[in-house]
Amino acid sequence: MQIRNGLLLAVPIALGLSACVSSSEVVPMGPDTYMVSTHQQGGIVSSGNLVEHSAKRANAYCASLGRQMVADSVQSQSNAWFNNADNTFMFRCYAADDPRLQSPNLRPTPNTVIETQPP
Repeated sequence: MQIRNGLLLAVPIALGLSACVSSSEVVPMGPDTYMVSTHQQGGIVSSGNLVEHSAKRANAYCASLGRQMVADSVQSQSNAWFNNADNTFMFRCYAADDPRLQSPNLRPTPNTVIETQPP
């Protein structure tokens, strides 16, 4: 009876921790510029995991073109209430001899505007 009770408890826990991660196709956004979106539903939601997943997809895409990937911008959003997260990863693909192929200078995108109003 203890084994059966253990299984009854283990199955819902395992299902609750499992996650489904899906990515969009790579979308051209301009010359040498691309975007991929990644979504996670369920499990332990982590924006870092989504960035990693997107970066690997971007690297693979650029490699298929015989180029190297440079990250341009990353926007992540998670919702603990609905247990999901989204990530939009913008990147560029450059040839190895392209002078624009440099280390990325990623900075967080501001999501708050502060206005000072005169009294």
